[in-house]
Amino acid sequence: MRKKGLSPVVATIAIILVTVGAVSFIAGFLVPYFKTQLNEGTECVDYREYFTFDDSFGFNCYEAREGFYLTGVSVRANSAPDRVAQGVKGFELLFFEGAESKKVTVENGLAGGSLRGETKLWNSTASLAVPEEGGVRTYVYNSSERVTRVEIFPVLKENDRQCDKSAEVEINLPCTPIGILV
Repeated sequence: MRKKGLSPVVATIAIILVTVGAVSFIAGFLVPYFKTQLNEGTECVDYREYFTFDDSFGFNCYEAREGFYLTGVSVRANSAPDRVAQGVKGFELLFFEGAESKKVTVENGLAGGSLRGETKLWNSTASLAVPEEGGVRTYVYNSSERVTRVEIFPVLKENDRQCDKSAEVEINLPCTPIGILV
């Protein structure tokens, strides 16, 4: 009887081709996935301490009014390379009121307001604005409960991604003099 089969050389080449094909197929999915995950994991590193709360003006405080509270926070945009400063779209402020929290978006040109649950620039009727690099802006938040803590989260311009918390401040002190947060 004559047996027919693959020669060892042909079988070895076939195994190598199948292995290379499988590795190429799997790499086609895994490399882009890990590349995206690594980029997303590192894109916020430069913004970790870009925004901080500034206590030098004494505006990180609250005022009790008849039926509502005003909370002031001063936000500083720290010095950074141009690409970092230009990569910021704005930030999210998270105000903790008792057992609840309220998120407020701050971007250049967004309308602010003085109604409950809204935020405005201190001593201004202009639209909200993000502090420029090295600058400080004070925001006033109007709420029905006293705010005890505020956190800030940078938002990137390129993809609207909200980064991890950059800073937080405890709001323990009443504003002096009263009426400072008008």
